[in-house]
Formats: sequence, structure tokens, C-alpha cells
Amino acid sequence: MASTSRPERAGVAAQQQADLASPVEVEVFEALELPLDGPRRFWLGFVFVDDRGLARRARLLADRLVHDHDRELEVHAAPNGNGAQDTARAVLRHGRTESTVWLDWTALGASDADRSAVDGGLALLNTTRTRLTRSLRGGLVLAMPSWAEMACARGAVDLWSGREFALRLRPYPMDQHESTREAAWAHVAEMWREFAPITVLRALREGDIEDPDAVALGALLSEWRKPADDS
Repeated sequence: MASTSRPERAGVAAQQQADLASPVEVEVFEALELPLDGPRRFWLGFVFVDDRGLARRARLLADRLVHDHDRELEVHAAPNGNGAQDTARAVLRHGRTESTVWLDWTALGASDADRSAVDGGLALLNTTRTRLTRSLRGGLVLAMPSWAEMACARGAVDLWSGREFALRLRPYPMDQHESTREAAWAHVAEMWREFAPITVLRALREGDIEDPDAVALGALLSEWRKPADDS
């Protein structure tokens, strides 16, 4: 396979970023592009997100970016608090790999039991950080609810201090670009309603068309125009 030069990769990355649909996707792209573009090594990132749909979008975009760099995204997801420590153990016992590991705890709630499960999982990972740096040569991403950020800062100091990035994802309102486009289409529709019936009626009259369907169309358009004409 032919190798791609760094300037060529930069050009592709710029085009990929331009193609992204939302500010959230841009945030994920900018955070992951740098560690993925470098040599195979251990790196660590945090993603804090409460919206499950947004969490899924972030993971799918990460999967796409990882594959664009000829790597694999390996997902370990905990369906509830009971799975947090199980997935943490699976990651810390992982053999050497160049895949990027995505540890997903975004399904956890904010109950005392879930918070305790996160604390325990983070403690396991924090105490084995040296082992993780040797085995996970494609990086590690921890995706969690936003309330877990304080737990990371307080209970996983070694992991937190060595982070490559920390994303705090929030749903964005409709982009300004989308809002402007919607307003433009609404304006076009209003203009069509105001002017197109006149144009069609004029064509019917000037053409002296007596076809019953054309006459019916003219009557319909005249009726449609009445509210606007009366205003």
C-alpha cells in the first residue's frame, strides 16, 4: 500500500473537518486527529456527555476517524453500573494492541451505586496506568456522564494528569447556517405564493386557452391569490 505524506494527510483532514455536520463533530475530530496522526503510542482522552444520542454520534465519528488512520476502534461498553468494573478489568488485562480502545460508561445513571461503580473502575485503571501505557498502543478513550469528571480529577489523579484531551459535549441548537437556509427557503416559498399564480394566470389568459383543466387551474389560482390580494 502506498504511504501518504503528512501534507497529503493534512489536506484530507482539512476536507474531513469541512464536511462535518455539527460543532460537536468538529470538537471530536479536533481532539482525536492529533493523537491518531502521530506514531503508535499510548494516549488518553476523556469524553463527558449526558445525551445518549450524542454519545453514540461521538463514538461513530471516532470509529470513522480511527479507520481512516488504518486502525480499529475496540469498544467496551457497560450497560449499567455493574458493568463498569468488569469493563475496566477487561481493559487493564488487555494484551498489547494498536487498536484504539473506547471504554463507554455513558449508560450509567447518577445513583449512588453507579457513582460508586465509576469510582471503583477508575481506581482500577489508575493503579494500573503503567501497564496500560505498555499494552494500549493505539490510545484509550474514557466516555462517561458529565458528573464523573469530578471523580476523575479526585480519584484517578494519574490518569487525569496525563490526559491528552477532555471533551465536554453538549447538544447544540440548529447551526446558524441551517437556520439561515431554512429562512431562505421560507422566503422562496412565500415569493412563489405571491408571484407564481400571477405569472401562470397571465400565460393562461394571453394564450387564450379554453381547455377545461386550464380554466379550472386558473380559477384555483385566482382563489389562492385572494387572501394576499385583500391584505
